[in-house]
Parts: sequence; C-alpha cells; structure tokens
Amino acid sequence: MTQVQPQVAAATQRPGGGAAGLPQVQGFCQTHGITPHLAELLHAVSDSFDLSAPPQLSLGTDPETDEQWLEIGVSVRGEPDAILGALDHFMDRWLAIAPPGVRDRVRLVYDVA
Repeated sequence: MTQVQPQVAAATQRPGGGAAGLPQVQGFCQTHGITPHLAELLHAVSDSFDLSAPPQLSLGTDPETDEQWLEIGVSVRGEPDAILGALDHFMDRWLAIAPPGVRDRVRLVYDVA
C-alpha cells in the first residue's frame, strides 16, 4: 500500500485523538483509485470553505446495500449564500480533479459551525 501523505493521515484522526480507521480508509482509497486524488481533494476542500476544524475522513456505509464511500466531514463557517458559493467552487474543482468512478466513491458531509 502506498504511503499516505501527512494531511491525509491528519484527516483520519478523531478530534480527541486516536485513529479513526486509518488502515480501512487507506485500503478503501487504494482499492477504488481515490489515493492519487486525495491530497488535491483535501486542498480543494480547504481552499473552498472557511473551515472551523480540519477535514475528517471516514468510511460511510449504506446499511441496506453495504455500499461504501469515503466521507469527508467538515465543519464550515459563513453565511448561507457564502457556503453555497463555496460548495459550488468545491464541486467545480472536484469534477475537474477526479474521473467519474472516483467521484462516485466520495461524499462531502458538512455542518455549519
């Protein structure tokens, strides 16, 4: 398995410390071709949004179908219009970064701080 970059490793840490499934996240990203795009994806997130904390990576699973995806959890600051503009900016960058098969395996989940 390829070595994960420091910002990716940091994104898989729980806020209170302790790993949040780093081997599972790495394995999933490697298996589904996400790894080559992950650093640029995290840059797109931090460049697009006013984050109140670093992004957190985890695996999401649909309990009915067992489908899995990489979940990027972020806490963002701002007014609704600014956040929607940031989301549009992020989506434009993400669509330019990753091929369709990779896009389908990543979900951005955000809350407003």
